[in-house]
Amino acid sequence: MGFRLLRLHGHQVSAEVFKHFERDGEFFCFKGQSTQAVTGMFNLLRASQVMFPGEKILEDGKKFSSKFLKEKREANELVDKWIIMKNLAEEVAYALDVPWYASMPRVETRFYIDQYGGESDVWIGKTLYRMPYVNNNNYLELAKLDYNNCQAMHLMEWGRIQKWYSESRLAEFGMNRRTLLLAYFLAAASIFEPEKSHVRLAWAKTTVLLETITSYVSDAEMRKTFMKNFSDYISRRDYSIGWRFNRNRTGHGLVETLVTTIDQISWDILVSQGHEIGYDMHRMWEKWLSSWHEEGDKCEGQGELLAQIINLCGGHWISEDQMFDPQYETLLQLTNSLCHTLYCHQKDKESESMIFPEVESQMQELVQLVFQKSTSGIDFNIKNTFLTVVKTYYYAAFCDARTTNFHIAKVLFDKVI
Repeated sequence: MGFRLLRLHGHQVSAEVFKHFERDGEFFCFKGQSTQAVTGMFNLLRASQVMFPGEKILEDGKKFSSKFLKEKREANELVDKWIIMKNLAEEVAYALDVPWYASMPRVETRFYIDQYGGESDVWIGKTLYRMPYVNNNNYLELAKLDYNNCQAMHLMEWGRIQKWYSESRLAEFGMNRRTLLLAYFLAAASIFEPEKSHVRLAWAKTTVLLETITSYVSDAEMRKTFMKNFSDYISRRDYSIGWRFNRNRTGHGLVETLVTTIDQISWDILVSQGHEIGYDMHRMWEKWLSSWHEEGDKCEGQGELLAQIINLCGGHWISEDQMFDPQYETLLQLTNSLCHTLYCHQKDKESESMIFPEVESQMQELVQLVFQKSTSGIDFNIKNTFLTVVKTYYYAAFCDARTTNFHIAKVLFDKVI
């Protein structure tokens, strides 16, 4: 647990420490111990999920702990000799069934609230005892209140997204409400804080527009026309506030919907944060549209566009020098490659959710880039946004429709009691 927390907060910690807890291919909770405990193997599994490339000891630890815990689950023996917990079995099951790469923060939180025992959890040593700074009912009550407050705001945002969907007539371009709901769920399950409402809405709308454009504009000639019309729109503008809400606009074409949405997002950020992002938003979309125009379905820029817009709306700016830093360029390349591969897998998969080995390798590279301190001083929040976006693509590729529907209900609609 200590290793995992240190690594996730950017501290340099070596995986070699786990060699103290391994002997002849088996891992133990304490050096010299001859048996394993479920909680110890559970934490070994979670630590191994944040491995960097080449960390064989963590790879071995992941295989061993996963096998150990799966066997315990099959034998209905997910209990621990060190603690009596409310629902250890389901906590372990979540880690086994949903890999960290696919674990959305709000989904994990929602299940953990159900699993957390509060003051009823009892620890076992020379005697039975409780640890009130670790397990108490106040934490649980606060967690429930906070979750329900956030959920209430998310439901209001979901209403706004549906209104935007209707007013933009996206159904006419093939966009359905199921895809709309999934887009908003992935945004809300990843960035959930009340003060980040505009970021969530920008994320969801950008995802929906990308999906609508790539599915509706189906051939090279249509892409060329779309690109030209978008360029014509933005070339006539001076990027001042005055043109943003021209009430005399006519038509409901997809290009106009895109431009109008960019304008609305930019205005919301200007009002709420005081940042003028309209010019940058248009240029980001123009860059992606240009690549998409040339490459069509082979275009890999969706992940980059989404992450950059989220960072822009969140007030996380990258300097011009950092944009050309090799680490940042690698971050973009990995994000684009992973998102494209996972998106294609999501579209092509049938019943078996199997992620390719090369994706796992690239995910380890991405995790290392994000959680190791950058020599060029790139802000952690900027880097972490790229990982957050990739994890939503991993989630969509990994989870089947039934699981996704269950998570959507738990996160957005089922109040915590």
